[in-house]
Amino acid sequence: MVTKTQSQEPLKLQKLNIEVVRVEVVGRSPLIQNRFTEEAQKGISDKQEGKGRAEKKKKNPMKLAESRLYLLDPPRDDCKYGHPGVGFKNAIIRAGASTDWNMTDLKVAFFVITADDGLVPIVGAEDWQLDSRRVVISKGTIDIRHRPRISTGWRAVLDIEYNASVISAEELVNLVELAGFGVGVGEYRPFAPGSSGPYGRFNVAIE
Repeated sequence: MVTKTQSQEPLKLQKLNIEVVRVEVVGRSPLIQNRFTEEAQKGISDKQEGKGRAEKKKKNPMKLAESRLYLLDPPRDDCKYGHPGVGFKNAIIRAGASTDWNMTDLKVAFFVITADDGLVPIVGAEDWQLDSRRVVISKGTIDIRHRPRISTGWRAVLDIEYNASVISAEELVNLVELAGFGVGVGEYRPFAPGSSGPYGRFNVAIE
């Protein structure tokens, strides 16, 4: 509620020109996920609190990879797994920076709508496969990391809420296409800091 003092003129709240556009994207390369697990979070907390290291357990690559998937809560749209909506938003913003758009302006111009879990359902994620690769961690130590890899052809429907006074639906859809081509989402995406790769690329589905 907005109130005013007697000395003020009546306050006028200008209505925002908010619209929603639905954009379906299709994976043009596999999507590799790496959810920050509760176990990893506990390990960091224990280290900060000075607790001793937990006894190392024998690794099960498939279970480790499965734990890195983003589980929809609740499952919806006939999907069990999803991907963070903010990942798609960040990709679109970064794509805009390669054109004439200002990243700060884009941050407040649109939002990818999600459920309370923050995830966008991913069609095709149930058929994920194990991706194991060598990584270099602290002090040059080499380890093998196991991640879930979702095959090319995965699909996601992005419901994007946007301020039509700032950006048009056509401009937004073109930024989605640009984001899918050169930025991507997930692990080893083209614009990933550090370990970049060809994964997580997508394009706008055209009927």
